[in-house]
Amino acid sequence: MVRKVPTVSILGDSISTYTDISNGTAADTANSTIRDNVLYYAPGTWGVYLEDTWWYKAFARLGLSLLVNNSWSGSCLLNPRFGTVGAYADRCVQLHNDHTGDEPDYIAIFMGTNDYSYFGATLGTAAEIDYRTLITETPAGTVYKEPATSCEAYAIVLDKIRKRYPNAKVYCLSLLPRRENNPENLPQPIAFNQSLAAVNARFGCVTVDLYTDGISPAGEIFDTYFADGRVHPGVKGMAFIADRFAKTFGSVASRT
Repeated sequence: MVRKVPTVSILGDSISTYTDISNGTAADTANSTIRDNVLYYAPGTWGVYLEDTWWYKAFARLGLSLLVNNSWSGSCLLNPRFGTVGAYADRCVQLHNDHTGDEPDYIAIFMGTNDYSYFGATLGTAAEIDYRTLITETPAGTVYKEPATSCEAYAIVLDKIRKRYPNAKVYCLSLLPRRENNPENLPQPIAFNQSLAAVNARFGCVTVDLYTDGISPAGEIFDTYFADGRVHPGVKGMAFIADRFAKTFGSVASRT
């Protein structure tokens, strides 16, 4: 008997996009809803090619196979942007192959960067979430209150994923550091990462920490990882993310 290669689906933003993998022709073989997803990374963007992407490198190292890459450049957990609504609506449950019916063994979520970059006033915190009113179980099914913050939207994303893909193990990547004196004048995303990790814990998801003891925010060092000097990794940045994902995945797998 041929052993099935475990599969991973991705819910992400621009950092996880790639031509005809997160959009275009992938819709014909992976999930039909991703055809028009807006992308950032095309072959050669900042020197990055398919084999340089964080997910390709990590999955190859771990012996995993990509099932669906539902990443949309500029997308948020909560707010509409660049032609898509918040991921909490429908995109978070389009992580299966709707041609073959195959569902992912693992799910990687790498979102929140655009919420943090552009919608700081509505980030919210994990401590403010009232789960009793946000997610209500009724005889007819689950009812979700319209989220008012990114943290509430994130909780809905995880609840929907847990219900739609109950057998999948979920790994959630934290936000990366920001450059010192960044043009947006944003602080480091320490508090937001802590909130995302708290929501992950509530839903039994694994946090992949890309911030703590990671990339230095110092300008010249930072720029060796982020080709645009801001949020988009170059080859070295992608390799860092891949390494953190693979090490976290391996650590969790060794305990189960």
